Amino acid sequence: MNPTVNLLTQARAVIERGWCQGCFARDAQGQPIESTDPLAETFCIRGATRAVAPIDDDERVRAHRHLEDVIIALTDGDCDSLARYNDVPGRTQAEVLAVFDAAITLADSPT
Repeated sequence: MNPTVNLLTQARAVIERGWCQGCFARDAQGQPIESTDPLAETFCIRGATRAVAPIDDDERVRAHRHLEDVIIALTDGDCDSLARYNDVPGRTQAEVLAVFDAAITLADSPT
């Protein structure tokens, strides 16, 4: 598995366990917390990628680019920000998981 697909797959699993809006992560009481903190239980899109790849490296940059490309396509170019997409009122965990699924497919396709 290529490293970007691996990162996206791991981050998707983090979102599947628990998703949040308004911050990178939240603890069991719903309080904002760093996504790398072991007490973090729910995560936003960026928080999930930070949880599995805490160092801002090339793979995380590539993963974010694929996620952003999917979001741009889904919103007809109206949104290109992971945080803004994640935090839209009414956004659902299922919609965020679908973005990860599409980004994984995009990252896994030949260039």
